Amino acid sequence: PPVIVLFADHGSGAGLDWADLENSDLDERTATLFAALTPGHRELFGDAPTPVNLLGALFNAYLGGTFATQPDLQFRLVDEQLHFARLTVRE
Repeated sequence: PPVIVLFADHGSGAGLDWADLENSDLDERTATLFAALTPGHRELFGDAPTPVNLLGALFNAYLGGTFATQPDLQFRLVDEQLHFARLTVRE
């Protein structure tokens, strides 16, 4: 059976105000759509998959890869000079 993966790179911007990021809904913007059919690997992605580790998990499970799990980091733009601030770290 085929492996099917559907994911988006970011969520909606409906609650996002680029002029007021401190009071915007950044969780909505950084949330993603994710669905997968992984025959033979029912729990491959766990309860809270994130895009940074999706392809590594697939390659490890189906192609015998040895990709290490990467940290789940989120950043937001602070100013026009492209300075970023880290929002959350999930391990």
